Amino acid sequence: MTLSELIYARLKSGAALAGKLTVFEGSPAIFNVKVPGDTDIGWTGPQCPRIVFSLDMQANSERQSLGRLTVDIISNVKSLYPEDIEVEVRALLRDVFMTPTGEPPYCLTWNSSDNFEINSNNLQSNGGEIGITCLFDVLAFPAQITTDPDPILALSRYIKAIIPESVMIGQDKLTDYFSADILKPAFYARLNTLERDSETYSVIWMQASLGISIISPTAESRLKLIKHLTDAFAIDGEITMLDGSPMTLRSVVADISVDYLTGGQIALSVRYGILRRTVSGNLLSKIYYN
Repeated sequence: MTLSELIYARLKSGAALAGKLTVFEGSPAIFNVKVPGDTDIGWTGPQCPRIVFSLDMQANSERQSLGRLTVDIISNVKSLYPEDIEVEVRALLRDVFMTPTGEPPYCLTWNSSDNFEINSNNLQSNGGEIGITCLFDVLAFPAQITTDPDPILALSRYIKAIIPESVMIGQDKLTDYFSADILKPAFYARLNTLERDSETYSVIWMQASLGISIISPTAESRLKLIKHLTDAFAIDGEITMLDGSPMTLRSVVADISVDYLTGGQIALSVRYGILRRTVSGNLLSKIYYN
């Protein structure tokens, strides 16, 4: 399914939300951009409350894609107030990872909710519509695995060893919908910068900066995970890479004020080595000695 189809199916699956919406062609009145006309035979009763959503995406150098989901909740004074529906919409979509076919996981993070009125003059008598526009930011979480020696893969394996119940976004296979919880937190590791540091006869030393996003539903649980990881980094001082070589942790900085989805709360500066490849020349042949 596409991301728009996943969003539609998610909204439609909410029993509490469906019970507060009017019906169109036997289903909750949820529409992607285009709303049927007033005279469409699919309407069998009132045309409010209803939901209309639209998804706008754009390219982003770090995330591959970044977007905005707009959800308009439209009601009137004769039906439910949109605030009652907005709570259900946020509960269904907020901080949910969705994985479209052939694409990386996306996460919807709530941005704002704003009220609006249509035909506001003499609203009580003319049946004007009222509503709320919910805005969600859409973030992509592409896999950051590169080539051996891979600092992201090593870091992910390290986190898994410390917190076995964790989910590594971009590496672990996710279902269509995934939400982190206190017992099953999620982490996303990203490579921010990579540069050549120094060299010896046999090793080229690389300097890299890595970021870790800690995803859990409460600020308290995120703080505990940040403290747990930073303590482990400080004690161990290095992470073993897949080839058995050490990746030295040169600095560890935790910033709990950073948004847990748009940024990384833990920043690492690491140093690891790449072995030089031995270059073989032409072999000598027809050697004679006395």
